[in-house]
Amino acid sequence: MPANGASTVACQADIVTPTVPTVTDNCGNTLTPSAPVVSTTPTCEGDVSYTYTFTDCEGNTHDWVYTYIIDDTISPTGTAPADLTLQCIADIPTANINEITDEADNCLGSVIVTVADTNNGGTGCQGNPYIVSRTYSLTDCAGNVTNLVQTITVQDTTKPTFVETLPVDVTVECSAVPTAPVLTATDNCGTATVSYTEVKTAGSCVNNYSLARTWTATDACGLKTSHTQTITVQDSTKPTFVETLPVDVTVECSAVPTAPVLTATDNCGTATVSYTEVKTAGSCVNNYSLARTWTATDACGLKISHTQTITVQDTTKPTFVETLPVDVTVECSAVPTAPVLTATDNCGTATVSYTEVKTAGSCVNNYSLARTWIATDQCGNVSKYTQAITVQDATKPVVNEMAGSLDRTLKCSDSQGLSNALALVPSATDNCSANPIITLVSDSTNGGTTCGYSRVRKWNFKDECGNISLDFIQTIVVADPAPQTLIVAANDAVSGIDGFSGVKNVLNILTNDFVDAANATINNVSISVITPEATGKLILNPDGSVDVKPGTPAGIYTLVYEICTINTPKVCDQATVTITVAAPVILAINDDYTSKPIDASKGVILDVLANDKINNGVVTLPQVRISIIDTNGLAGITVDAQGKIVIPAGVPIGTYVLNYTICDVVNVNNCATASVTIVVKDPCDFDDSAASCDILVHNAFSPNNDGTNEVFFIERIENYPDNSVEIYNRWGVLVFEVNGYDNTSKVFVGLSEGRVTVNKTDALPDGTYYYVIKYKKPISGVVNQKAGYLYLSK
Repeated sequence: MPANGASTVACQADIVTPTVPTVTDNCGNTLTPSAPVVSTTPTCEGDVSYTYTFTDCEGNTHDWVYTYIIDDTISPTGTAPADLTLQCIADIPTANINEITDEADNCLGSVIVTVADTNNGGTGCQGNPYIVSRTYSLTDCAGNVTNLVQTITVQDTTKPTFVETLPVDVTVECSAVPTAPVLTATDNCGTATVSYTEVKTAGSCVNNYSLARTWTATDACGLKTSHTQTITVQDSTKPTFVETLPVDVTVECSAVPTAPVLTATDNCGTATVSYTEVKTAGSCVNNYSLARTWTATDACGLKISHTQTITVQDTTKPTFVETLPVDVTVECSAVPTAPVLTATDNCGTATVSYTEVKTAGSCVNNYSLARTWIATDQCGNVSKYTQAITVQDATKPVVNEMAGSLDRTLKCSDSQGLSNALALVPSATDNCSANPIITLVSDSTNGGTTCGYSRVRKWNFKDECGNISLDFIQTIVVADPAPQTLIVAANDAVSGIDGFSGVKNVLNILTNDFVDAANATINNVSISVITPEATGKLILNPDGSVDVKPGTPAGIYTLVYEICTINTPKVCDQATVTITVAAPVILAINDDYTSKPIDASKGVILDVLANDKINNGVVTLPQVRISIIDTNGLAGITVDAQGKIVIPAGVPIGTYVLNYTICDVVNVNNCATASVTIVVKDPCDFDDSAASCDILVHNAFSPNNDGTNEVFFIERIENYPDNSVEIYNRWGVLVFEVNGYDNTSKVFVGLSEGRVTVNKTDALPDGTYYYVIKYKKPISGVVNQKAGYLYLSK
C-alpha cells in the first residue's frame, strides 16, 4: 500500500481531487478504491483530507489518505488613492475606506479595509507643510495584510484678497481729502487682518501735500497683499469773506461809517484779513473819498480782496444853536436887542455873520427891521435866517395930570385966581416921541361973561406918528355965590388884565367919581358912552362896571364916558377909562428825561406841557399851540392831539435835545421855548437775557497809529463792566489780561502786557492770537464766556 500523500495549497480553490495511486493486493489484484471521504473544508486555512478505502476481494480494507494543507501566504492587492497637494488643512478630505475600490485577494475571499492617518505636525504654510500619511490596510481571512499609503501635502501659497473696491489715486482740494475707507480681506484658508498706514509728504505750503495710504492684508501664514493709494492734495481755493461786504456809498461827512471788521474763512483752515484805508482829498476839507480795502490771505498765500469806495461830502448846512427869534410886531419903545447867534456844523465849525437892514415906514417910529444871521461851514454850506421886526408906534401920548386936577371954582371977584387958572396947561409923555404936540381943541363958555358962568377948555396931544391922546378937560366955574352942585368924573386905568379868558367887572367908573362931596352912584348920575372902544372889546355896563371880552389880545383899550347929575341944574363931566390887557406870561420849562431812558425798540409819549405854566397856572391846549422847532436830527417826532410829543420806536441810540415852543392862541407872537432832553438806550439795557444782547467781538485790528481800527473792539462790552479779557499767543503764553475791559481806558492795543511776558510794553508781532472773554449780564445775572481767534496786523 503506498504511503498517504499530502500537498500544500494557498486557497480552497486550489484543491483538486487527488490522483489515487494504483494499489494491488497481495494477490496482485488491482484494487479499486471507494469514493473518497472528504473532510470538512475550513473557512480559510486548514487541512482538507480525502480518504480512499481499498477493499480486496477478501474484504480486507486499507485507507489511503491524501491531505491538502491550505496555507494562504499571499497578501491582498489594491491601489492606493492618488497623493494630494492642498492649500488648506481644512481642505483635507475625511478618510474613507471606500476610496479603495479594487481590493482583491488571491483566494477570492473578502478583504477587510481599514484606514488610519498620521501627520508631521506642520503648520500648512510655506516652509512647513502639513503632511498627512493616510494608510489603508487590506487584510484577508488568513491575516495577510497589504498597506496602501496616500500622502496628502497641505501648503498655503494663496495670498488674501481685499473685499471692497480698492481706492484709486486722486487729486483733491485740501478741503475735500476723502476719509480713508476701512478695507477688509478674505483668505482661502480662513481670516485675514488688514493694517493701514498713511504717510504725508509736505508740499509747497501747508495745504499742498501728498498722502500715501497703504492697506496690507495678512493671512494666518503671513502671506500679504498690499494696496497703496496716492492722494495729491492741493489748495487752489481762495478764502471767502464771512460778513456781507460793504458796498460803495456816498455819505455825509458826519456819517462816515466805521470800517467793519471783516473776517474770512478758508476751505482748509484759517485766513487772516488785512485792512488799509486810503484818503483822497476833495474840493474842501470835508469833501473827500476813502478807499477801504480788505485782503483775506490763507495759509497758502491765496488772496481775495474787496475795496469799498466811500464818497464823503458835506452838503449839510450848519445849524443855529440858539432858539431863533421869531418875527414880531413891537412898539417902537420895545425893540428887542439882537441876540448873538452861534451855529454848529455836522462836520466841524461854522461862523455866523449878522446884518440888520432898516426900512422906513409911514412915520419916524413906524419902520421894519430885517435882521439876518448867516452861518457858513468849512465847505461853504450856508444857513440863513432872517427875523422880521415890524416896529410901530400905536401908543397914544398920556396926559401927565389927573383928570380934574386943573379944574377951579372961583368967585366972580377973583381975577387973579382966574388968571392963574387960565395959565394952567396940561403936559403929556409919549413912549417914543420926546415932545408930543399939545393942541387946544376947544375953549367954550356957558352962561355970562363976567360972573355966573363956566369955562371949559379941552386939549389933546399928538406924537410924531399922529397918535392923539385922550382929551384933557379943564372946567373953570366963576360964580357968586359958588354953584351948589359940583360933579367930577375921574379917569380910570387898570393894567395886567387877562385877555384870553376875559374879565367881568374889571372896574366901576363911579368908584372915584363924585357929585359935590359924595360918591357918584347910579342913583344920582346918569352914564353915557361918549367915545366907545374901537374894537368893541370893552363893555361899559349900565351899573358903571366895565367888562373885558374873552379873546382880547394884549394892548391898550380906551373909552370916554360922561356922567351927568340927575337933579337940576344938570351938570356933566367926562372921563377916560384906560385898560391895558397883558399877554399871559408863558413859562416853558425844560424837561429832562435822562433819568427815564427810552427803550429804542418801543418809543414813548412825553407830556412836556405838564410842568409848563401860563399865568402860573396849568397849560391847556385851548390856550396854546405847541410845535417842535428842532428835532435834533431825529425823524418821525410828532405832536399828538393831546399836545404830547411822540418819540417813535426805532430812534437811534443816543442822547438828544429837542426844542419845542408854545404860543398864546390869542397873541400869536407871545411864545416860550423849552428843551426836552431824552436818552434813547439799547433794548438790552432793559432786558439783557436775549442772545441779541451778547457781546460782538471784532476779531481783527491794525494798531498802526493811522487812527483807524487801532484797538481790539468788543461791541457792547461797556454794558457789562463785570468782565475779564485774556489774550494768548499761539504758544499759549498770556500776553494781555484785564478786568473791566471798556474799549477805551482798559483796552488791548497790541502791546505785551501779560503777566508772564518779559517786556510788558513791547509791541506784539503780527499774527493769530486767542482771546477768552468772560462777562456777567447785570440784569439777568447770566455769566457768559466767548473765546476765539484774534488777528493782529499792522
